[in-house]
Amino acid sequence: MKPVKVRAGQTVKFDVDVKGEPAPELTWFFKEHDLILTGQSRIENEDYNTKLTIIDSSRKDTGVYKLKAENINGVDEADVEVIVIDKPAKPEGPLEVSDVHKEGCKLKWKKPKDDGGVPLTGYIIEKLDTAVGRWVPAGTVDPEKTEQEIKGLEPNHRYQFRVKAVNEEGESEPLETDSAIVAKNPFDVPAPPGLPEFEDWDEHHVKLKWEPPIRDGGAPITNYIIEVMSKDSGEFVKAAQTGVKPHIDRTNLKQVFVKVGLSVSLDINIKGEPAPKVEWFFKDQTLISDEEGVKIDSVDYNTKFFIMRAKRIMSGKYTIKASNEVGEDVAELDVTVLGKPGKPKGPLQVNDINKHGCKLKWEKPEDDGGAPIDYYEIEKLDPHTGQWLPCGKSTEPECKVIGLSEGKPYKFRVRAVNKEGESEDLETEKPIIAKNPFDEPDKPGRPEPTNWDKDFVDLAWDPPKSDGGAPIQKYIIQMRDKSGRA
Repeated sequence: MKPVKVRAGQTVKFDVDVKGEPAPELTWFFKEHDLILTGQSRIENEDYNTKLTIIDSSRKDTGVYKLKAENINGVDEADVEVIVIDKPAKPEGPLEVSDVHKEGCKLKWKKPKDDGGVPLTGYIIEKLDTAVGRWVPAGTVDPEKTEQEIKGLEPNHRYQFRVKAVNEEGESEPLETDSAIVAKNPFDVPAPPGLPEFEDWDEHHVKLKWEPPIRDGGAPITNYIIEVMSKDSGEFVKAAQTGVKPHIDRTNLKQVFVKVGLSVSLDINIKGEPAPKVEWFFKDQTLISDEEGVKIDSVDYNTKFFIMRAKRIMSGKYTIKASNEVGEDVAELDVTVLGKPGKPKGPLQVNDINKHGCKLKWEKPEDDGGAPIDYYEIEKLDPHTGQWLPCGKSTEPECKVIGLSEGKPYKFRVRAVNKEGESEDLETEKPIIAKNPFDEPDKPGRPEPTNWDKDFVDLAWDPPKSDGGAPIQKYIIQMRDKSGRA
């Protein structure tokens, strides 16, 4: 039975005819357990036919259904996959708020456990100013990301946030923050320092000292600004500044997506006094310029990062560390290099072989190329022409192949496909023969009448010498009338 895909709320119905003598007993299973009937599901069994109806379907009805037919002569089973697509579940919490300051913050969450049966297209972020009482848009995020920097908050206002997952079927229920936050810096303005006193001076310099402020405002004092009164204007102007903690400008540190073979170029400004020392790291290992295709050029107050030809192995988290005698600042950059997927992971298994088809199974590639696998292409080696011919597509790492010629040898291969292209092929290790796991039985013995009358005859015969490797399920009896018609 072919896979069935429906939207949530629609009815799923199977009407299946079953052969067998005597009439088989019919049983439905769901996810390898007896199907439990609810108000939404109904089974109608009669001789040689069964009907399964699921009314008002929902995501919980997604899965593999199995029909089992059994009588004294044997058992047959058939599977069918039902996919009910719906809006995604809400993102997994908690919705974390961090790096709060007077104009923004950072949000972080987890992907929903259920994408609704179709890929997510993104996330919608909304904010609520408690003074206004209305949810308004605060941004959208690509489906690969689960964090976002929020800007444009009003200082000292209280805010709540919520995130909704989105697919082609619609928006999920929102995941909300547990409580409101106040848009303010994590520290206050420090108290003034003590009155500066002269320690030493001459006609060219002056040495000053002062007491630190009574209150630092909740954060360490990073530097002091010294001003002097201009003898011309009578106003104070900046004369000197003590050491300043480094700060990395994150304007250009957005997540980078780049195709294999293309370049990446970043220009990053850095503040701090004295000029900070800059170090780059990749996966916690120090990056050295001109190694592994990466060039780094750092001068006072600036660092440049360049990748000439991007490779998949360059995907990951890059870290910049700027440090001086006052302190340090660390920033991160995510780089995703998009390419063709790796070849599917083997072996390529061939099961349930019969004279017209078989089932193939493999594992997903270890590397999806940085983009979701769209589908797998399956090909067979035609025994007549010696050419590889398409024989199926699948979104899952398995496929049922039909249309084989009985008794012919076949090999198969499969490749993964994403938006960047096709992977290398995974091929079966050896060919298979398209044949049933058993042969046709020998003919039975000659039928002999043992009893008869004008409207019946009893016959007896010997069983065939060979059953072909499988139990004899039934005999077909034919007759011919006097005119010679069968």
